[in-house]
Amino acid sequence: MRKFTKRLLSSLALGALAASFAVTGGCGKKDDEKYIVVICKSQDEYWDSTKQGAFDAAEELDIKLDFNAPVNEDSEQQVTMIYDAINMKADAIVLAPINDDERTIDAVKKAAASGIPVITIDDDITCDERIACIKTENTFGGAIAGRAVENIMPEGGDIAIVSHTVTSKTAQLRTEGFKSQLEADGGEAYKIIRTEDCGGDIQLSKEITKKLINENDGLTMIYTTNQPSTIGACQAIAEEGAGARVNLVGFDFFNKAGDHESAETYIESGVLDGVIVQNPYNMGYLGVRYAHKYTEGNKVSANIDTGAYLVTKDNMNDADIQLLLYPTKTK
Repeated sequence: MRKFTKRLLSSLALGALAASFAVTGGCGKKDDEKYIVVICKSQDEYWDSTKQGAFDAAEELDIKLDFNAPVNEDSEQQVTMIYDAINMKADAIVLAPINDDERTIDAVKKAAASGIPVITIDDDITCDERIACIKTENTFGGAIAGRAVENIMPEGGDIAIVSHTVTSKTAQLRTEGFKSQLEADGGEAYKIIRTEDCGGDIQLSKEITKKLINENDGLTMIYTTNQPSTIGACQAIAEEGAGARVNLVGFDFFNKAGDHESAETYIESGVLDGVIVQNPYNMGYLGVRYAHKYTEGNKVSANIDTGAYLVTKDNMNDADIQLLLYPTKTK
């Protein structure tokens, strides 16, 4: 895998990054060519690395790949995309499910009944028909965040949680792991005073965080559960000048794009104390490779953990961390 993350991007992969997220409908597919559809949660920049990994795998396997996602985390649109993939007779679907709800499960069951295997990435669903799940062990990732908080605030303190979507299994598990870690080591020293849902929206996370800061004088830590919630909280703390009073530990690294700074900039400035990094490139890469392997009649593992890692000012520039942060970057 490392050789693929270090090499120059091929022209095909570069073209894939520039392309829109819309399903192409399998145009140009040869009769004997495998056709796999990857459906992610949104078009947030977090998924760019997943997309790159998926297209790198497709290039190596010489298969046709479509990458699709709602603009925002819209479960209804995602379900429609699953049915579109079924109608286009995909050979397999790689899905990052937004919700573990009846509509999504019914769509996955419909795919299975149509002979189309579904592999989930990043998140999972309660459905026997899904073949495998490739993701971070989110409870463990939440525990890593909890240990980071313990190191920052060994004496304890008041904590607020800004969750991306409280109905999301990833948010639930990251919160459970976080709380369990604090309860196990800190007892009642760490008090969760509020849990807010920002719906995976940067602006709403920013507004919620500002309100938390201004309405809770004793607040000393904020924990955020995904990239948009982390970006919004960083912006709020920076704009309020609250970095010296309120610490922040969040999930998912983010590069500079649009109207926000990079995670590295916020870490350097002291706004962001630590961020839990996943491996979305491997989720996309392994998702496509495992889907292809299954369509070839081979068995695949039911659960694959792609790992979680804490990035701080102390290790941010380490070579192995840089490879996680920028999996397609070359020296």
